[in-house]
Amino acid sequence: MRHFLSLTTIFLFVGLQAQTFPKNEHIQAYYQFNNQSSAYYFDGNDGSMIIVNEALALGNRSHTISLQVKAVANTYTKSSHLFSHGIRSTNNGLHTRIQSDGNLHYAFWSNDIGYKNISQNSTQWHNYVFTYDHTTNTRKAYIDGIVLEESYKSGDTSIPYGGGEINYESEIQPIWNNNCTSCHGTSGNLDLSQSNSYSNLVNVASQGYSGFLRVKPNDWMNSVLYQKIVGNSSFGEN
Repeated sequence: MRHFLSLTTIFLFVGLQAQTFPKNEHIQAYYQFNNQSSAYYFDGNDGSMIIVNEALALGNRSHTISLQVKAVANTYTKSSHLFSHGIRSTNNGLHTRIQSDGNLHYAFWSNDIGYKNISQNSTQWHNYVFTYDHTTNTRKAYIDGIVLEESYKSGDTSIPYGGGEINYESEIQPIWNNNCTSCHGTSGNLDLSQSNSYSNLVNVASQGYSGFLRVKPNDWMNSVLYQKIVGNSSFGEN
């Protein structure tokens, strides 16, 4: 299944600068309301975050990202990110950015492909489209319908976006150990301690939210844990 994501009607990008990557599965961007010709003005400074609460299941799936972008001149003086998704780690941090060296990146974090940016230094509106075919593990980038020529690759581009299977014990359990087990070791009706957390979470009916599982495999929108993390008030405090 191909997932299509268009930010044309969500954000109009102007004055893109380097910005912090998200720590979860949301789109995040810093903005200032100081440019009335655009929906938001992204200048890379600290400020409010726009969070799209819908789970965008792009990892390990084919997808198309379409962005309507208008840059200011100093966009091209540094790495200016257009879009980011996922957790910042090898092959999980999907992002696209304009480079000062005249290239456009479509990257899976430490697994970049650089494309020759045919609109480098332009301050006009352009349509940027990025496509990923998970079956063949191939990426393409377009500007205004023109396919871009690859200029270089970095990292192991044989690894698909998502990086394959996640190791629960080495990647997930440390999150509980560092943040949760002080309260949910053996108390709070939820045991997240080593060797017990998985069986207490996955496919386990929630005690407080009828019809929902604590963690429903491959369906984070219907997982109570996810809804609490993103701050959905219908699922109480997080």
